[in-house]
Amino acid sequence: MSVEKFLFGKLGKSDIYSYIIKNHSGAFVEILDFGGRVRRIVVPDKNGELSNVVLGCDSPQGYLEPGHEYYGAVIGRCANRIRDGIYIYNNLLYVLSRNEGDNHIHGGRKGFHNMIWKCTGVEEDAVCFEAIQRHGTEGYPGNIKMSLTYRFGDDNLLTMSLMAQSDRDTICDRDTVANMTNHSYFNLNTEGSDAARHFLEIPADEYMPVDRSGIPTGEILDVSEVMDFRKPKRILTGLKAEKISEDLINRHGYDHNYVIKHDSFHMADAAILTCVESGRRLKISSNAPGLQFYSGNFLEPARTAVCLEPQYFPDAIHHSDDFYWNPQPILEAGLLTKFEARYEFSVISEEEIDRLTDLDDILDDLQL
Repeated sequence: MSVEKFLFGKLGKSDIYSYIIKNHSGAFVEILDFGGRVRRIVVPDKNGELSNVVLGCDSPQGYLEPGHEYYGAVIGRCANRIRDGIYIYNNLLYVLSRNEGDNHIHGGRKGFHNMIWKCTGVEEDAVCFEAIQRHGTEGYPGNIKMSLTYRFGDDNLLTMSLMAQSDRDTICDRDTVANMTNHSYFNLNTEGSDAARHFLEIPADEYMPVDRSGIPTGEILDVSEVMDFRKPKRILTGLKAEKISEDLINRHGYDHNYVIKHDSFHMADAAILTCVESGRRLKISSNAPGLQFYSGNFLEPARTAVCLEPQYFPDAIHHSDDFYWNPQPILEAGLLTKFEARYEFSVISEEEIDRLTDLDDILDDLQL
């Protein structure tokens, strides 16, 4: 195992550094201090060939371009959307920036994705960072300190651990929203290929329908045929119903939160993404209650990658009185919260490839 540091480029007068964590097989991940983001994950396919499976840019300036700003980044203070860019907590009204129409998304323009994180330590298989966001940034109350660790091992397991620390004297003196995630875009096949051909499995019985702006309607519904990924199926199978399914019409495809569990304490499986063409498989687990699945509807070209983002339920702060929207993404002053996500990469057997291919043929015959 080894970690190497390189100068990636400049943003204004600031140097941007890249950290590559490489295991003994030659697989590696590349992390940038700008946005605490994952730039590359290079892992083997069924033939042992190494290639990158996430979207990234060739320069720091690339991440400033519209549509690229969230590639691989740490998202916060609040991942996903907050309706109308406002919320009330403890009888106080907080007005946030509106950076997506009338709504607030991903912590605003000055969210953690646009910050340069300070490297605080390097181990043989890990890199650690921290970032501090001040009271009032994008309208959020309180100072908040984030500690971030990426760890990558010989088993091709990437672990992201993110700690939000709240301390009355030195770090955070007010209750605030804390809902973090990583926003990597995955394509387990070749770059630019159709990621909708991937098989996806999400162990969730319920999901949250959304309106045309991506805000949850307030309902939590049982998964329908189109929204049901409890058994693996190609993403494309559901997208075939885009023109007749209101769920998919509103966002031109999948852009929905799935209910994984109703706590944020224990780790649980959240998704399995498989590409039969390359033989690669990605298994995601986290301690977050929800999983946002985005099928890359607005990428150019569309659906050349997908996002699977463990997080609290979107717009949950507006549903604090509803038991089914718990837990709430609130970090109380003086306390600490931890987000962890694990991304396990592997290669499936030829038998598994054949099984999934046969399953796909059956679903096509049934027109599901």
